[in-house]
Amino acid sequence: IFLVFDSADPMGDKYSENLITIIYTPRDNYYHSADDKIIELANDYLNSNNKFKPEDGELCVVTNDNEIKNKIKVLNRKYNRELILMPAFNLADKLNRLSAVDYKNDNYKESGRRGLKESEIDKINKDLLKIWQ
Repeated sequence: IFLVFDSADPMGDKYSENLITIIYTPRDNYYHSADDKIIELANDYLNSNNKFKPEDGELCVVTNDNEIKNKIKVLNRKYNRELILMPAFNLADKLNRLSAVDYKNDNYKESGRRGLKESEIDKINKDLLKIWQ
């Protein structure tokens, strides 16, 4: 998971822990905003010489920004591949549906639904809190 943010720092910064990489894009002549880094990551993924391996899974760009969506569509056509675009509210909806599952009784296992147990969600939240503090 890449979380990409704008930064006021000319050097930017990057933190990785477990499956989450947080990138604060530098403010320089190359990166004008986090959008530039998002497009760069998408281009690297779609490019045949990219550093991502198939076992890394599919890259999905979650954004409501129309400019980013349009640039991703151009890259999809350029490389004749399909990068997934998801509006942020769709991701929020999926996460809400997962959290609505009754974890206390482990009904999610019996119903065939996939999701995280409450203890797993608590651990992820604690890990994220450490990173963001």
